[in-house]
Amino acid sequence: MRKLFVIALFAIAQTTMAQRTPTMGWSSWNTFALNINEDLIKQQADAMHQTGLQKAGFKYVLIDFWASWCRPCRMEMPNVIQNYERFRDKGLEVLAISIDDKKDAWQRGIKSFGTPFIQLTELQGRKSRLCAIYGISNIPANLLIDPQGKIIAADLRGKALTSKLESIFK
Repeated sequence: MRKLFVIALFAIAQTTMAQRTPTMGWSSWNTFALNINEDLIKQQADAMHQTGLQKAGFKYVLIDFWASWCRPCRMEMPNVIQNYERFRDKGLEVLAISIDDKKDAWQRGIKSFGTPFIQLTELQGRKSRLCAIYGISNIPANLLIDPQGKIIAADLRGKALTSKLESIFK
């Protein structure tokens, strides 16, 4: 179910992004405040049921859980961005999920880093269903998912994240 959820979230985000243009500005180009519609997620997941992330166009996905008010998250974000920029052409995608509950704080956090990857939030704070699906109770946290949708590493930060990605993308 988690693999299909990731695929469905990316499909929804990419469909939405395809309808936008870069000239719309940072806040509307790659950021999405979600009202999770279980039927839409299930429909997207069912449509891709027999595909892995690779068949859906993904190689490896780093799901990064963070919040604008979380100092350790903000300290780690430059590392996530640097690794994304280094490995994206080799097949890394980053899906950042914020547990912020205030849209303006979330958007200021994104703007301060200029994050180039997809940002999602429900604006539900610690009640986020996105965190619940993956059992995330503390942040910062991340999950590295392989092309088959299997979680192959968790809570990689700093040099540990870079080392793991270097070993994958030799």
